[in-house]
Amino acid sequence: MHVGRGGTGYGLARRLMVTAVLGGAFAALATWTWTATPEAAGASWGPVVREASLTLAVEAGGAQHTVAVDFLIVDDGTGRFDADVQQARDAMLSRFPGAIALEDGGVRAQYDLNGYWWPTHSLVWSYNAAGKPAGLIGDESALVGAAATWTASGANVALDGGAATTANTGACSGRGIDGHNTVGWAPQGGNTLAVTCTWYSGSASPKTATEFDMQIDPGWHWTAGNALDVDLQSVVTHEFGHAIGLAHSPDAKAVMSATYVIGTNKRALTADDVAGAVALYGAAAARPPAPSPTTGPNALPLLSGANLLTWPGATVPPAPALGAQGAVLRMVYAWNAETGEWQRYGPGLPGYASNLKELRQGQAYWFIASGVAQIPFSP
Repeated sequence: MHVGRGGTGYGLARRLMVTAVLGGAFAALATWTWTATPEAAGASWGPVVREASLTLAVEAGGAQHTVAVDFLIVDDGTGRFDADVQQARDAMLSRFPGAIALEDGGVRAQYDLNGYWWPTHSLVWSYNAAGKPAGLIGDESALVGAAATWTASGANVALDGGAATTANTGACSGRGIDGHNTVGWAPQGGNTLAVTCTWYSGSASPKTATEFDMQIDPGWHWTAGNALDVDLQSVVTHEFGHAIGLAHSPDAKAVMSATYVIGTNKRALTADDVAGAVALYGAAAARPPAPSPTTGPNALPLLSGANLLTWPGATVPPAPALGAQGAVLRMVYAWNAETGEWQRYGPGLPGYASNLKELRQGQAYWFIASGVAQIPFSP
């Protein structure tokens, strides 16, 4: 039995990474591709996904650039894996006319880095749902949950946003960048599951990231929530890890490892994933405990970065409680154990984009802030 697009099963993953230079700017691309392994001895085996690397040199606007592309290619046990890898490389190379393939890369060191970062320690992304698979529900929450996982990692980095956008993902198609970090849907062909393209530049190490786009191939049987097949949140959590600057880890349990078993949940970061993010961005500052209404002022203190705090006030909608903090408070995340989804509220988001309807007394929330603030509350 073979399981391909739209199929179910289990598998291992390995990533292919390509780096390309474009006139002082750099682009990092991450792709995941899948197929299936044959049934053996009466047992059903699912897609085995493997990773490899490639580096491209590109001339654009009279300058030389480097583009890093990360692929996940399926090894279905038929012996055609090398041909599938070459097909994926050729397809990506065709998106960048005149590019030259420089070298292949191998497996990297534990929690290795891609050579770029976001010096502001934050990036804002949006979601273009055009072209998503018919019948897929929960995709928005899955993407927000994937981003919130890194924001809540304990590293001093935040992935904010998730609002709807009409911006395209041209940074993955050789068309350059448009100033927007966009997650969207686009057919990839062959056995490619998704591709993330992060553009970066500069002479310092790590270099400065300026934009990323992510393209997800809608031709696969994507699922969100608790009914798992090709789990959107697991895959995008991995891809967001590339976007912030992480390479893959040889730790098979890590989100950033070269393996993923289709049909399983791999959404939670391991110590190795966190160590990689902290190595790049440093640890988030120690968070003060929430003040007691009887022993301290009725204000919840925030520090710049990610604050994990218990809401000490009465249960209220977030807008009246937090709206005045819009200049500092970027986002609030809460985990809904009943639905298995992340919920969010952002002072600058339209109402339809915020699905966190109330702050409940005694419940823990991640408050993502760009500076120091005091949030007043009523006991």
